[in-house]
Amino acid sequence: MNCAELRQRIVDPSSASTGGHAPVVAHLQECGDCRSIARAFSEVEKLFSAAEPAEPPDDFDATVRRRLARPPGALPALLRNPRVLGAAVVAVLAIGAWLLFRGRGAEPPAAPLVRRPGGPREAKSAPVDAPPPEILAIRSTPIAIGGALLSDAEKARALGLRPREFVEFVPTLVALDAFFPEKLSAAPPAPLRPPESAEDVAQRLAAWDEARPPERERWIELDAAFAATESARRLQIEQRWRAVEGFSPDEKAGLRRLASRLAELDEKRRARLAAEIRALDRSPERERRTRWRSLPFTRGLTGQEVACGEKLLLSF
Repeated sequence: MNCAELRQRIVDPSSASTGGHAPVVAHLQECGDCRSIARAFSEVEKLFSAAEPAEPPDDFDATVRRRLARPPGALPALLRNPRVLGAAVVAVLAIGAWLLFRGRGAEPPAAPLVRRPGGPREAKSAPVDAPPPEILAIRSTPIAIGGALLSDAEKARALGLRPREFVEFVPTLVALDAFFPEKLSAAPPAPLRPPESAEDVAQRLAAWDEARPPERERWIELDAAFAATESARRLQIEQRWRAVEGFSPDEKAGLRRLASRLAELDEKRRARLAAEIRALDRSPERERRTRWRSLPFTRGLTGQEVACGEKLLLSF
């Protein structure tokens, strides 16, 4: 799932029937921009869902019957004036926009007194300390926008881990082994370290806070598995991550699918394909694109998968 598809899912929850919730959750885990948009949209939804249902006026039925009896096309004399009608439309739109954006940063106003049929006037008050809303359109797999404050122990654990996006991408980097140079560069990058700047620390804690308990446990397990890897191999994988870290979310998703395609091959065919890809790495750069696209393996790939493999081959 790419960013455009997820944002369509956010504004149109009925589109969930086209792919389920799992792709939404997976994309939100690795795309901070989409998480921000989902939170913002949920705040807008909160404004509308929190509103009390309007009670019709006492003369509602009579007013409807009177308007239904009006000849087609008839309008009050004042609204027949185009200038008046245009000004009214502009005023309504302006007031609606002002109320929407004002509500984002203001305390919700006290609900007015309402009259219910057959009963006295009574005040309506908003619920106190309501829990934060969940991200819209993934209600079957909720990701909380806020929660309890993290303890010092949780903060220490979260800050001691490697980035979640990295450890979850390690299997992909290993599966695409043939696309990377066999040897480390002369000046390998510095190994990944815990966040140090205030901004990095805040981002790490926010990512930990957003993760559900099973996701946190998986994060811990993946980090532990990587820490147990032989040191030279760890450095090699970290170098590969530096090469793809700047890829867009769509391109990273394409690399994941490309790794899945390789995993579908039997061992003999996979070894033969790896040798063919290694040969591409040793060919001049200007020939790699053509030779990559001419491999029989690429005929069964999507255009995005082919393009992502090509970009990876040309990155070294």
